[in-house]
Amino acid sequence: MSYVPEIVLAEAEKLKSRYPDKDNITLKEYADYLGIKRTYAAEHFRRMNSGENKIPHIKIGQKLLISFEDFAYWILQYKRIGNSPVQLPQLGVDGKYKRTRGYTFN
Repeated sequence: MSYVPEIVLAEAEKLKSRYPDKDNITLKEYADYLGIKRTYAAEHFRRMNSGENKIPHIKIGQKLLISFEDFAYWILQYKRIGNSPVQLPQLGVDGKYKRTRGYTFN
């Protein structure tokens, strides 16, 4: 059984309502959500995935696919409420809370 924190599910539902006909976020929606041009979005995505703040994704040929939950988790890492960052649960591969960036919920 997989576990995804409620805060991530809530953010993913907001994304799904914004893109109701989609099963995943593509580069086009990534650019739209961030409010940037698609060419810059591609460069931004490459830079973000070269460091420790990787966004889990699938690449099929030139097509980039990011699940709503993965994108929501990544976005929430940078979201702030007031002056404080959102506190996300940290879950490791053994089901214990551990990791801070990138995740696999088992």
